[in-house]
Amino acid sequence: NAGRARGLDGQDGQDAERDSPLTNFFDEAPRTVGDGADIPRAIGAGVDVPLLLDYNGAITEISVFVDVTHPDINRLRLTLIAPDATPYVIFDGANEASAANLQATFPGDRDPVDSLQPIVERETLAAGRWVLRAVDTDDSDDGALRRVNSWGLNITRRADNAWRLPS
Repeated sequence: NAGRARGLDGQDGQDAERDSPLTNFFDEAPRTVGDGADIPRAIGAGVDVPLLLDYNGAITEISVFVDVTHPDINRLRLTLIAPDATPYVIFDGANEASAANLQATFPGDRDPVDSLQPIVERETLAAGRWVLRAVDTDDSDDGALRRVNSWGLNITRRADNAWRLPS
């Protein structure tokens, strides 16, 4: 084991308590997209709202929060698109009761349609262009507001070459 560091739990390079100087996990504050975007009514392509992250390291935990104004969320579909272009459907209103507006965290307040666990399992890098795609299928309610007010990612990441001192 020469040249290999051991955490306080005796394991190589990691510490179950996350309080060793070798700890390299960082909980990031959520980042949102400024002003949001209007969702076009009944257009299959919807609207893409990007979020650029410049964090290094692989994601170890992830959730998505959204704040969407919509007259009938059972006519709304939200998809998270990772920087590698992999789509994850987080909300499909077709499976929901009729209600207005959506403010939720996936997973957390609600379970996403597609699990976000593959992002962690593939050791997806945090850095890159993440996109929330919002699609409206409601061809009624002509004058109603449809808008992504804000959205963001709550992530914990394993930084590439980080060191933390015990507090």
